[in-house]
Amino acid sequence: MKILPKILILMMCMVPLGADELPTITLDEAIAAAAENNLDLQKAGIALNQAIRKQNSVMTTYMPTLGISGSASTGASFPGSMTTDPETHLPMERTTTAFNGVSFSAGANASFTFSGNMITDAESRALQKETASITYRSEYNNTVLGIISDYWNLAADDLDVETQRLALEDAEASYNSAKEMYESGMTTELVFSQAEQQYEAQKLNLMTAENTKAIDMIAFRAATGIETDFRTEELPETVYLSLPSAEELFNEYSGSSIAIQTYTNLLNIRKNAESTYKMTQYVPTLTATVNYNYAGGFDDSWKYSNSSHGLTGSVSVNIPISSYIPGSSADVNRKDAADETRKAALDLENTKNSYLQGLETMKTTLEQLQNSIKMYERMRDLSKKTYDLAQESFDAGLMSADDLSSARNDYLTAEMNLTDLRVTHLTTSANFADTLGITLEELQEKYGVPGEERA
Repeated sequence: MKILPKILILMMCMVPLGADELPTITLDEAIAAAAENNLDLQKAGIALNQAIRKQNSVMTTYMPTLGISGSASTGASFPGSMTTDPETHLPMERTTTAFNGVSFSAGANASFTFSGNMITDAESRALQKETASITYRSEYNNTVLGIISDYWNLAADDLDVETQRLALEDAEASYNSAKEMYESGMTTELVFSQAEQQYEAQKLNLMTAENTKAIDMIAFRAATGIETDFRTEELPETVYLSLPSAEELFNEYSGSSIAIQTYTNLLNIRKNAESTYKMTQYVPTLTATVNYNYAGGFDDSWKYSNSSHGLTGSVSVNIPISSYIPGSSADVNRKDAADETRKAALDLENTKNSYLQGLETMKTTLEQLQNSIKMYERMRDLSKKTYDLAQESFDAGLMSADDLSSARNDYLTAEMNLTDLRVTHLTTSANFADTLGITLEELQEKYGVPGEERA
């Protein structure tokens, strides 16, 4: 039995045998499920919405505080209580229930405070929103990259499992053939023992491949929440990339880098904090208030009386004198804020240097992977040819089962190494695209090399 034709068909389809009835989960569907299932991403989305609402309400900082108040009271005097005789003005005991009238008061007030931190408040809110936006995009990108890796690893696992299963069928056929020949006296016990040993070894290989897939599936299900059985898409054709220098990539894409955006925003936050501190410490605080009060009521005969009403106002100015004294705590804090700004500028510069080095490293890694893929394609083709010849020799009785198994293992190893390299190249390309701040499709479209130019 030849394993080669079945492996070629499997490589073309990338679909597990016996899984035709399973639904296909596309990569985009897996990413969408992971984004919905990611609690950290949900939290980042909530934080972003909060920051947007806070920025949209910035005008409330400059609006006065308004308030109104009011109160009313009444009462009654009952028989037996003491009152004053209206004619003699002497104390007398009340013989009837009397209504004491109604009194009420109302007031309105407005106050406005202007302080130094109000000058930088709008910028501060905008920077908070930018921080939340960067955090959300970073969390989403990490989710996408993780699923891309998990998804295509599962595709490679499927291929590995089915390849090992086909190899087991082939090893079993070789074992049965060797057993039949041994029992009929046509081969030695050594040849039969070698075939049996290779058969048992291939069982272990299949079990190992199944265990690897099971472990990878646990991680995928945890990330996406997908519990149903499914099959993956076909592993896409490897897209070779021809990239410009790291310096050119830096000049074009550094502004799109999440890392650089993060530290640029942090520098702006430090600058804003420094300005806010200066404004708070050196700009006087102005507070203005206006109050209007009205009081009146009705007597026991329901005659209205206006007791009082008036308008009052006040203005106060607080000048922070201590802030102007050299060596004071305010002066020290201001200098510390300036130092934090300088440190943030150095962090940004360091991030840019690391970004440039990272581009060079990833570019070199991709080029090495592409060269390795070409090399392993040649090795796969040679091992395939060797296995074909070994199978023919074994069928003709010119090669032992052990030698045939060795040729088969060489071919399977080359095939799986090639698949692993293709998956690694794909996930590395996705990471590189993320580093540039673009999608994998945009990276491949701009820098992809047509097949006829790859040699």
